[in-house]
Amino acid sequence: MLDFIQAVETEVGTGSFDDWNEVWEQVQEVAKETETKWTPREKKFVRDVFTERNPDCEPVIKKQTKAITGTSKELVQQRTKATGISRDELALIYGHYTTEDKDVAQYEADPQLRDFENIPLKEHIETFFLREVRPYVADAWIAEEATDDKDGGVGKVGYEINFNRHFYEYKPPRPLTDIDAELAAVEKKIVGLLGVKAE
Repeated sequence: MLDFIQAVETEVGTGSFDDWNEVWEQVQEVAKETETKWTPREKKFVRDVFTERNPDCEPVIKKQTKAITGTSKELVQQRTKATGISRDELALIYGHYTTEDKDVAQYEADPQLRDFENIPLKEHIETFFLREVRPYVADAWIAEEATDDKDGGVGKVGYEINFNRHFYEYKPPRPLTDIDAELAAVEKKIVGLLGVKAE
């Protein structure tokens, strides 16, 4: 592995780069030339050692295809009918971005930026996302793999019951004079226990 790392250093250099995708292509070329075989764990190790998070750099491509396929394509078609939102907009909402080459790219999510939202039961997830998330985080998307076991749809269906709103009974606070009297009695008791004469 050390020979491979040295070969990468010679080929790629030791400078700072803003696009991991280009660097990764060069690293894979070096791996082919040196006939290096490595496990996914070793790939992750190499990346963790030589990279750091930088929000100003190019997003890291997780997967790139000629078009949206499989379950993602079915999801976009289904949600287009349900919400009336265009296919192109839904593709972006679910993290499928069109590249300069007209391919479809899915980027790696930053786990430190992942967030969860509680959405009203009768509102479409996509409508909520466009109103409450997209204006503030332009490159956010909905994780389509987070599905509910019961209905198979995107997002977990559940209920949030605000117990304070439904079961809380207001009790007015005690009068201030009662509290002052109680504090004076406690203070007198403490002074007595300490054996100090009150002045």
